[in-house]
Amino acid sequence: MVKRALNDINKFNQKNEDEKYSIAVNISARNLQHPNFAESLIQNLEFFNINPERLSLEITETDLILEIKENIKKLKKLKAKGIKIYLDDFGKGYSSLKYLKELPVDYLKIDRYFIKNIGLEKSTENIIHSIINMAHALNLKVVAEGVEKKEQLEFLQELDCDYAQGYYFARPDTKENIIKKLAEEDKYILNSIDN
Repeated sequence: MVKRALNDINKFNQKNEDEKYSIAVNISARNLQHPNFAESLIQNLEFFNINPERLSLEITETDLILEIKENIKKLKKLKAKGIKIYLDDFGKGYSSLKYLKELPVDYLKIDRYFIKNIGLEKSTENIIHSIINMAHALNLKVVAEGVEKKEQLEFLQELDCDYAQGYYFARPDTKENIIKKLAEEDKYILNSIDN
C-alpha cells in the first residue's frame, strides 16, 4: 500500500510539478512492527525520487503503544527525513500523556466521537477544548476528524483548532476524482479551518 501511495505521488508530481500536494497513509501496528519498516520506507522514497515532505503517516495511539520505545525510535528516524507524523484517533484508545510528550508526532487528530457530540454534550466540548490546548502546549497541530456540520466547524474555529476534515468538506472518492477536484476547487487544497 505504501509503495502504491509513493508511486501515485510520483506520477502526480510529474504531471503537476508546480503543485505542492502530499498524501497521508495509515500505518498499522503490523507495518510498524516490521524490523526494517523505517529503512524500507526511506529506500522507497529514494527509489521513487519523492521529497519526504510529500508523505505523511497516520498511526493510531493503540498501535504505537504496543512497542512504544522501538516505535519512537522508528518515528524519529522518519521524522528526521521530513516525513510528517499524525497521531490518529486521539482519545479513542488508552491515551498516555506520559508518552504523548515523547512521541515524535507533528499532528494530533481528535477522534470523530468527540466531534459528533459538539452541541450535544458540554463535557465533550470541554474535552475537545482541553485536547486542543494540550496539543498546542506541546507544539502540535490539531486536526478534528469527522466534521459534518457548519456548527461543528464554527465551534472548532472558536477554539483555534488548526485543521478539520470530514464530510462537510468532501466525501471519500476515487483517486482520479480527488485529483480532478483538487484542480478545480481551492477549498480542497487544505481542509484548513482558516479557509
